[in-house]
Amino acid sequence: MARTGYSLASNLTVRSRVAWPSAHRLVEELVGDVEMHVAEKLLPALRAAIGGHLGEPTKGEWSLKINAGDLQTINFHYPTALAAEEYEGMAYITRRVKLEFGARGDPSTEQKTTRPYAAEDFPDFFEDPDSTVTVLSVRRTLWER
Repeated sequence: MARTGYSLASNLTVRSRVAWPSAHRLVEELVGDVEMHVAEKLLPALRAAIGGHLGEPTKGEWSLKINAGDLQTINFHYPTALAAEEYEGMAYITRRVKLEFGARGDPSTEQKTTRPYAAEDFPDFFEDPDSTVTVLSVRRTLWER
């Protein structure tokens, strides 16, 4: 039977009912299923949706790629608004959004609202500048370190 979704709550009981080697195998299967779903379903859907808004990247304006070090993660390298020299000195800011999926995506997240700096200087340019996104909570990042 093919799995179509996972619930953290339902998987928490696995620990008490299954021996560690079996639980480890189940986690490995879950990771494999998520990696396959990201590659075969999610990446093409995201590429089509983004391409519909930004157009196809003929000169590398943007890219959407699976992270080679973590096949459950997609990196979206977004187009820049300024010339490359304008970004010199801002090496700590990457022009990338990292989309993490898998078991990490469920716990310790929260909703945050973002607003581009340009909306402050050009408020009439934006119909609705705010975007709500799901982000990792600070608590989770501290626990993972």
